[in-house]
Amino acid sequence: KRNVREVQYMEAGSAAHRKLFNVISDTRRSNAMRKCARFLHTGALEVIHNVKLKYLPKKKSFSFTRTVVFMMLVAIEVNFNAEVTEKRVYRQYSKAQKNYTLKAKYKRDTVSFKVDFMTEIVHNLANNIKIPLEISDYLFRPIPSNFHGQTMPTMLELTQRYASRKRM
Repeated sequence: KRNVREVQYMEAGSAAHRKLFNVISDTRRSNAMRKCARFLHTGALEVIHNVKLKYLPKKKSFSFTRTVVFMMLVAIEVNFNAEVTEKRVYRQYSKAQKNYTLKAKYKRDTVSFKVDFMTEIVHNLANNIKIPLEISDYLFRPIPSNFHGQTMPTMLELTQRYASRKRM
């Protein structure tokens, strides 16, 4: 078995060798690659957030169960819309080329799965079918009953505390 280092793939000093050496040793490209490696594309996350805001606007309050169900709907819609269903071509004037060019526009069909959802919901409502939803099946960590760890006192305890403070 031959050692890979013994095989010469390129003649040292040839035109191809010089071009490759220039590309590898060019500091402008290596600096640009260092910046590109740290760059993170967030387009997919922004799509999810936009769809989430469509179903769960920030100005309204929702119960935890409703939030989980709407987030499931968001995931279904985003996954369904990931596929391009139709490609249309249209004319557009390009200022750079100073001429008309063809541009592709991709259309995603968001109506079909919503129609299927709605017909299934109407069918379930008409036949009085209730789908059991156990939220713990979809969560991977226990949900605290409150964020501060204290149990909520009864109204009687609160009124007694309030009354005792007023007497002082």
